[in-house]
Amino acid sequence: MPRNKEGSTRIKNGKLYARVTYQDDNGKTKEIWRKAENRTHAKELIKEILRTIDDYGSKYVQSEQMTFQELASYYIDNYLQPPEYIENRKFAGLRSYE
Repeated sequence: MPRNKEGSTRIKNGKLYARVTYQDDNGKTKEIWRKAENRTHAKELIKEILRTIDDYGSKYVQSEQMTFQELASYYIDNYLQPPEYIENRKFAGLRSYE
């Protein structure tokens, strides 16, 4: 059985990076690269990233890299709903929908 998460240090373009590979909820392999000052800092970054994935899941890590357009689309699709009224009382949606 393959590992789900692992970290390593890499030198890329003459700079040191902490690299973590993991599988997201769909089973796809993803990578996270963070620039490090030295090898000790890189190992700390790896531990921090792995802890974040364990605590909050892969969606949290992916949301750190989300663009504003993706965030706005997510908000529109999941939260922006027209108001629904029953007997002149709003029970769902946003009053200021428009």
